[in-house]
Amino acid sequence: NMANPLWSGRQVPGIQPAPTRAHRQPPPDGAVVPAPYHRPPMTEPRVGDPTLGDRIAEAAGVDEAVDAFLEWVDERGLDLYHHQEEAVLEVAAGNHVIVNTPTGSGKSLIAAAAHAVALARGERSFYTAPIKALVSEKFFELSRTFGADRVGMLTGDAAVNHEAPIICCTAEVLANLALREGRRA
Repeated sequence: NMANPLWSGRQVPGIQPAPTRAHRQPPPDGAVVPAPYHRPPMTEPRVGDPTLGDRIAEAAGVDEAVDAFLEWVDERGLDLYHHQEEAVLEVAAGNHVIVNTPTGSGKSLIAAAAHAVALARGERSFYTAPIKALVSEKFFELSRTFGADRVGMLTGDAAVNHEAPIICCTAEVLANLALREGRRA
């Protein structure tokens, strides 16, 4: 078993953690270096750069939306773990996915792909958290990623852009919405 310090010694049966950039061994002297070692450092998007939401809006269907998402991931200098690739493909195929992996293993990136696929299909997607502070934090993050016009927030106290295709809300708000509106939510 390979020990990965990010997993704090926890092993998940059937899942072998991929080494992160920080924990990869440098290539031996004289070795041909694969492309990931030459990747430029991740940069923050500049004002006026297209958001992931802009790219998804230009995509013709789910396949092009997944391609746009993967390009966006690559531009940020990220490599998807095997479980992330598998989950993204399942979501794109219209299947339900449950990701049960430790903290720091990239579930939020899978969620971003799910939001992208939902946008490409013209569907609404939800991000939930148990407390308003986490909902607010994710609202601002997703607004930067997908564009402020595509992201809304619902808490017990506030509603911002409540008709948006991506909604950040507390789990309690989503439960009440689902009970009240069912599939129309």
